[in-house]
Amino acid sequence: MADKRYKHSNKKKLEGFRGHVPIKLCASPRPLGIVPNPPDWLKLPRSVSFWERMAPVLVKHKLLTKIDLSSFEMLCYLYGRVFQLEDKIFRSRTLRDRQKLNTELRRTRAEFGEWLKMFGMFGPASRDGLDIHWEDIQQREMEY
Repeated sequence: MADKRYKHSNKKKLEGFRGHVPIKLCASPRPLGIVPNPPDWLKLPRSVSFWERMAPVLVKHKLLTKIDLSSFEMLCYLYGRVFQLEDKIFRSRTLRDRQKLNTELRRTRAEFGEWLKMFGMFGPASRDGLDIHWEDIQQREMEY
């Protein structure tokens, strides 16, 4: 019994478990190399402009992958929806309509904020857990 020594869980992960089969630690998707076009269903003008403005930045910093595209589409849609609701509030004539639209606007803004946090666009604190390749970014900036 004295031969069995305690191994830390990180060491177990590296060596593998029974059968000594190593575990794949890094199976992250590859970032997109080109900026994709906005989807056809994204029809709000502000949504498309947000896509055209933010997609190149996310691709440049290797934060946009093929898996993330549907989430990014939703983020762009919510951005356009916020502006659409604000415009409707501005044009509405009755107080009751404005109250309904304000409630919907608050919900949409809150949801938009959650999506921003997921993409690390909410501020420096939300980018804390992102795996950004700063060396590649600095090298590209030196080339320009």
